[in-house]
Amino acid sequence: MVDIPKRPVAGMTGKMRCLTQSSGITPNLWERACSRKGLQTEHLCWLIDRFREQARSHTGHN
Repeated sequence: MVDIPKRPVAGMTGKMRCLTQSSGITPNLWERACSRKGLQTEHLCWLIDRFREQARSHTGHN
């Protein structure tokens, strides 16, 4: 089994970090959770960019 880090790892939520340390969940599980979180972050960035583009298109130029 792979060693689970004792210190907080960047990008991991507090809840997931606690689960990996206390219950011995394999790192593969939290890696999948982090990758899902990455998809959500990517989607959020896409939404923000979309609204920025909309704002630029409504600058009042006729």
